[in-house]
Parts: sequence; C-alpha cells; structure tokens
Amino acid sequence: MRNLRFCSLAIFLVGCSQSPVDVYVDLSAVPLSKDRMPLATVDNRPELSTSSPVDSRTIPGEEPNNIENLRADEKIAIRKEVEKETNDAIETISKRLIDYYAAEFDEFSKVEFAKLVPFKRAQMTAYLNSIRAIFEESANKRGPLLTKLTFLTGFPPIEDQVPIEGENLSKTEIKRRVEINKLQDEIKAIDESYEKSIRNLDLVNSDELINEFKLLESHVNQKKLEIDQRASIEATNLVRNFSSSLSERIFSKYTFQLKEIPTKTVKFPKLSAQPTIPRVTFDRNQVNQNTKEELAREVETFMSLNHYNRVAAPEGAKDVTKEFIEWRTNLKSGHWETLQKSSAQN
Repeated sequence: MRNLRFCSLAIFLVGCSQSPVDVYVDLSAVPLSKDRMPLATVDNRPELSTSSPVDSRTIPGEEPNNIENLRADEKIAIRKEVEKETNDAIETISKRLIDYYAAEFDEFSKVEFAKLVPFKRAQMTAYLNSIRAIFEESANKRGPLLTKLTFLTGFPPIEDQVPIEGENLSKTEIKRRVEINKLQDEIKAIDESYEKSIRNLDLVNSDELINEFKLLESHVNQKKLEIDQRASIEATNLVRNFSSSLSERIFSKYTFQLKEIPTKTVKFPKLSAQPTIPRVTFDRNQVNQNTKEELAREVETFMSLNHYNRVAAPEGAKDVTKEFIEWRTNLKSGHWETLQKSSAQN
C-alpha cells in the first residue's frame, strides 16, 4: 500500500502538461503474484516434530548498488572523446614546456660547443709542432742535395732535367748532367714526401676536429631528447590526473544508487501444538478476481505516471508490456520505495 501512495503522489506531480501517448499492454503476458496462489493440499494428520519451534525468521537484505544510465556505445564514445582531448592537451602542454626549457637547452649548447675553442687551440699547437718536425726533417735531407745541385748548375739551380745525349758532349759533361738529373729526382722525391706528410697531417687534424664536433653535437642532441622526454612526462602526468577525475565526474552524472535494504528479522509468537491442522478453505475464483482487480489498478497507476493512454488493440499503439512488467517488478521488490525516498532527500 505504501508503494501505491507514492504512485498517487507521483501522478499528482506529473500532471497533464502533454498529450497522452497511445500504448498497449498485454495483460496475459504479465505474471501474477505467487503469494496469492492457494496453498497446496496437506495431510490433515499432524506429525509431531522433534525440533524446537521456529519463533523468528530472517528476511535477507540487499547491498547498495550503483546503476549507470548509459548505453555501452555511449560510454565508448565518451571515453574516445576524453582520450582525444587528453592527447591534444598533452601535445600542447609538452610544446609549451619545451619552450620553457629552451633557455636551459641554449645554455647547455653554448657550454658544449665552447669546448671547441681550447680543443682547436691545442690542436693548432700540436699541428705547428708536427709541421716543424716534418719541415726540419725534409730540410736536413734537401739542403745538401740543393747545395750540390747549385754548385753543378749555378744559382738559381735549374728545375728541368738536362739531356744527357747530344753532339760534342764529353764524358765529363755527360757525367755532370747525369748527376744533375739524379739530384733533381732526389730533391723532387723529398718535396713530394714533404707535401704528402703535410696533407696527411691536415687530414688527421680535420678528422679529429670533425669527431670532436660530432661528440659535442651528440651531447647536445641527448640533452634535447632529455628535455623533450621530461616535458612529455610532466605534461602526461598533469593531464592524465585531471582527465581521470574528469571521466569519473562525467560518468557520475549518469549514475544513481539503489540504497541498501537492511536485513530484517521477523519474530513469530510461539503457539502450542494444535491437535489437528485446520483446513483452510478458499474460493479460487474469488482469489483470481481480486488479483485481476489489483493488476488493473496497477496498470492505471502506470499509465498515469507515464502520461500514457491505454488502448485495447495493439495496432497503431506503442507496446509497453515489457516496460510495465519491469516497473511492476520494481514496485513489488521495494526498489520503487527506495528511489522515492532518495528523491525526497535530494
């Protein structure tokens, strides 16, 4: 009866602001309450029980339950949208953090590449010392040969070789010319060796300078990667923490709670044993008639609550039989009363 009083109150609140919707309810598909069915026939001869009489019975309660008023596809769509916005926010904040750390990166790069100055200075000192050693070694070899060539050809000494064949050349002249050509070849070989040594030295110095630059560049690139990762991690932690609580707040708007139904214990007075089991008489037709009348009242209450207009035929009307059965089940289980109390408190 308490449920019906709440239903009547709801009917009063809903009013008739909208035109009623034509609906159809198949009462033959509505299961009737089992508590109104007649008791099974029992033997009139009592049996003495050796157990102690039951004086109480416990009615189990129900734990509180959270119910989400969202379909699965709606939840997926919300999660996808939150994830997209989260990734966009992470990317934006990461870029801003990288700009924030730009001064740190520039200072680090400046310090690293400044190391090239003392390196090149030390390299140039070693280069000049190496050139001096190569030059002195070449000069020590070339000097005597050039002096002897100058003595044979005059100053400045000739660079082109002289022919050793010709008319009217004495043996002494031929010998002199052979000596001149030999000295020229030896001096040329010394000069080529000197130039090759200088080129090798330049190549080694160039490779050393390039390797040093690449090493410093790798330090700078590693620092850039470190700053990018730091910015990404900080942005991710910041945004993920916010988006996680945001998702919870979004889903909480679509969630309502069925409050706990406590366990109840019903006590029965102890009665002395009856000499015989009284026979219960009932009129099955009267019971069925009462059940149908109660069902009819429930249908009318359901129609008024939902602003429906019940029609006798299903053609052209909305079939709400399943909706009525679910509503009636909640009404019988006590959840309707719990929801009404919760709404009143809020």
